[in-house]
Amino acid sequence: MLQSIEIPSSKSLMNRALILQSYFPALQILGNTKSEDVLYLQQSLARMSSERELNVGEGGTTLRFLALRISRIPGKWILRGKESLFRRPHAGLADLMNQLNIKNNWGKDFVEIYSEGWKIPSEIYIDSKDSSQFATSLLLNSCNLDKDLNFSMQKEQNSESYFDMSLKFFRQVGFQVIESSKTSNRRSFRILAGQKPAITEVKIEIDLSSVFSMACLAALHQNLEIKNFPFESTQPDLEFLNLFQKMGILTEKINKSLLIHQTKSLSPLVANLKNGPDLFPVLACLCSQAQGVSQLTGASQLAHKESDRLAKTKELLDLCGVPNQLLNDGLEISGYSNTFKNTQLNFDPASDHRMAMAAALMKSIGHNIKISNPKVVDKSFPEFWQLSGLQP
Repeated sequence: MLQSIEIPSSKSLMNRALILQSYFPALQILGNTKSEDVLYLQQSLARMSSERELNVGEGGTTLRFLALRISRIPGKWILRGKESLFRRPHAGLADLMNQLNIKNNWGKDFVEIYSEGWKIPSEIYIDSKDSSQFATSLLLNSCNLDKDLNFSMQKEQNSESYFDMSLKFFRQVGFQVIESSKTSNRRSFRILAGQKPAITEVKIEIDLSSVFSMACLAALHQNLEIKNFPFESTQPDLEFLNLFQKMGILTEKINKSLLIHQTKSLSPLVANLKNGPDLFPVLACLCSQAQGVSQLTGASQLAHKESDRLAKTKELLDLCGVPNQLLNDGLEISGYSNTFKNTQLNFDPASDHRMAMAAALMKSIGHNIKISNPKVVDKSFPEFWQLSGLQP
């Protein structure tokens, strides 16, 4: 029997749209998501006019986008969140604020921001080796400036595809960004002053990270139709269609839907996930069902996500008895050697939504896994347990 589902809007694109809407309230956002990351940003932006201390939860984009947003308004601000969020690397953001003459003081679960408004230098250099979100935050918050803004960053930063997604989104809304130079190791941009959106509404496509978790379940268990699938998306996780093809998983485009076929025999996969690191935990678990040895690399940045995803993925595979080997920037996984234990396997996703979804895939295969704090999926995909039909 074919199951047909609808996936909520992309939390990444929604948060980008919310920042733009905070500068241009007439801009309408068409989309819907109950993602905690989005809800925290919505609440903070709504309270910004009356409160100077805001809660960002555990969202990386929420913190990094909001920090520069509030810094446009003179005064003292405090952003608070979970300690795990503030353990992630933010040196590039701190340096960026320093260049804009914004004082910032970081603690274990907060950042204090002292601003007199942006003082824009002739050029800004963004250290984006830890995250492309610093550059995206500057891009989104460059609205309504009274002078052009010039910035550059290294070309091969982590998750460069996410910045390119942001750049295309910014341009689609109607803002002109000139890529003034592109060398082998650096990209430079100019954002023109005094621009306004060229459109009155922006439609947010469905979240492809959420799609991927459901698509992997479908490949193993049941044909699945994903409605309103964005086949021309700039979301980096669209790459999963190519990865599925390499693994022998059949997908079809039917009108505006994507159909994923259940596949009884999966081919092993060799893939570099540098530009799609969010796929790694669930994909590694899918590779455990392939007939052969898979290698997933390009994942060094996973150490700085909500958890150390590389270590946690290995821990999950070890727990389930899947032979695997740690590589410099990934994992080698020997597939199709399921041995199911009668005893309950307890897995702590370490407050990481992607790890909970990865554990759910292993549970669906037949491993007797008890996932602590299953509601951690609310960070990105609260509907996951209902749509998957699994009990955590």
